[in-house]
Amino acid sequence: MRAMMKTRPAVKAAVLVMCSLLGRAASGAGACFDTVWSHGALEEAKDLSGGQSSQRRTLSPATQVKVLVPTSDAVDISRIVARNQGYNVSNRTLSYFDVLRTKDGKPPIPGYITVGFYVNSSPVLDISINETTGQVVDATRCLLFEYADVEKYSRDIRRMSKARPLTHDELKSALGCTSLEVRRTSVGRKR
Repeated sequence: MRAMMKTRPAVKAAVLVMCSLLGRAASGAGACFDTVWSHGALEEAKDLSGGQSSQRRTLSPATQVKVLVPTSDAVDISRIVARNQGYNVSNRTLSYFDVLRTKDGKPPIPGYITVGFYVNSSPVLDISINETTGQVVDATRCLLFEYADVEKYSRDIRRMSKARPLTHDELKSALGCTSLEVRRTSVGRKR
């Protein structure tokens, strides 16, 4: 919060706009500012406020910043993916979502937040969101999800991180897949 007090009013306003885009309430603006600041998105705020050139930059992979992907966003995106994959996500007795962590509390894939989707207590999808590019994959099944709503979210993440999307070859390599199936069209509902 101290950083917010020392920052120009135009930059503060731009950060508050970013916080609202991230779904943070104005009452939590200080905490959101600190999060945005710590995740390197202040440069984006300066761009928005006129503090720097508004020319778009893409950072190299070594200097790209991770964007905070709240658990609620990860679950919402996972729900969209599961629905587009044809699963009935409305019956919470039969299906549920759970953030996945290793035994030592780390994400299963570094740089991704992963949510498991279960039906009748059996794992059906492991939906992972790249914290820099926003791309959504299932590394277990080597699937890349490019549904319209998912792509909109991915673009929002990339706008904040200034990253470019990973190519299919880069994704395959990062996930340890020999091939990558891209899903863009919803399938019919599964029974």
